[in-house]
Amino acid sequence: MMSCLVELRERLARMGYFKTAPTATPGSQVAARPPVPPPRTAAGSGVPDVHEVVEGRHRESPYGRCFVAETRYPLDHAHAAVALSDLLDAAGDALALLGADQRLAFVDPERAVLVDVETTGLAGGTGTYVFLVGVGYFAEGSFCVDQFFLRDPSEERAMLGTLAETLAHTEAIITFNGKCFDWPLIETRHLYNRVPLQPRAPLHLDLLFPARRLFKRRLGACNLTALEVGALGQAQRRDDVPGWLIPTIYFDYLRCRDGRPLARVFHHNRLDILTMLALAVHMARRVADPFGAPPDHAIDLYSLGRFYDDHGHLERAVHCYERALAETASDLDRLEVLRQLASAYKRLDHHQRAVALWTEMVAAGANSTYPYVELAKYLEHRVREHERAAALTRQALARHDALRPTLGTRRWHDERAELTKRLARLERKLAGQRQERRAPAVV
Repeated sequence: MMSCLVELRERLARMGYFKTAPTATPGSQVAARPPVPPPRTAAGSGVPDVHEVVEGRHRESPYGRCFVAETRYPLDHAHAAVALSDLLDAAGDALALLGADQRLAFVDPERAVLVDVETTGLAGGTGTYVFLVGVGYFAEGSFCVDQFFLRDPSEERAMLGTLAETLAHTEAIITFNGKCFDWPLIETRHLYNRVPLQPRAPLHLDLLFPARRLFKRRLGACNLTALEVGALGQAQRRDDVPGWLIPTIYFDYLRCRDGRPLARVFHHNRLDILTMLALAVHMARRVADPFGAPPDHAIDLYSLGRFYDDHGHLERAVHCYERALAETASDLDRLEVLRQLASAYKRLDHHQRAVALWTEMVAAGANSTYPYVELAKYLEHRVREHERAAALTRQALARHDALRPTLGTRRWHDERAELTKRLARLERKLAGQRQERRAPAVV
């Protein structure tokens, strides 16, 4: 892996990506290399460099200086019908529920940052450079977006050092797919360049995972731009640079030093950070108060119910399931909702409501053995109606035969054995009851 990286850097140097060919290797003392100051324009080209087309300034760090684009938004600035200051009011418990980490409930939103990166590829590993890191945070009565830019691979330590200074006072980070991509890459680049990064393991709210739980059933695709339109109600971005093109734009910049095409990349990165903030607020509001403003789509109500169900909030889950059933939606699998609702009522010990739902599923011809088995269990163990329980178990066996092509062999045989065992037990109980009825009374 190390030799591959050295070879990559040498190829980049021969192609002109470095101003000076890097002489350091991962095992050498790279800290002694002086930073290369960025020129005003590309030498002899007459084209504007990044710092001439993007508003910002150069910041100094112990490793050199780095260009940082700086954008400041007023707190009442709205994006996707969400004021940026709304993140400060987001309930801590809601953020903890979204992140499945109770520690997030105690994080001060003013000590949290939103992070989004642009890279030279999606493969990850030591051969992938992070050339732009956008960081959104609250400071001095504004929402600040700082974008740390790698003008040249030889200046990577300077960029990482400047970024580390900004992240040093962070309690938590908010990303979109950052647990799998953004943050591991940032950590890898700091580790490889031996630039200290604190905190090493910050609290992390990755919005991708709860977004999938809440919106995937309806939207299918859950990338950030799809959520921006489908979940937040924003219009499709116009003139936005596609993500797959961003590495090519950066490589072109390294060759010709023309910063104008990169302005679109900076804009794309800023929009992603604003969308992440709006999405975090939107989902936090939804899970904090599902009854105040229910989703517009029945399938989203069902998804919210499943989210609560999986986190043990059964009362809220039941409310969402019932509301979803009350809606008429062609894309809603009614039998699936009935199954989840009946299961929740059973766990809440509301057996009469669960029985009514299982009965409705049987009457509707449920394409599973679930309602037959659950009704049989209830009749056998709670009301001792063994004859009806046995009849339902026989129906379950017949339904199970019809499902054989859709089930794996192992699963089918395991379920078959369980149903056969249940029916045999019920038949023994029925035989015992018949024998008791025939036996003469003892005087």
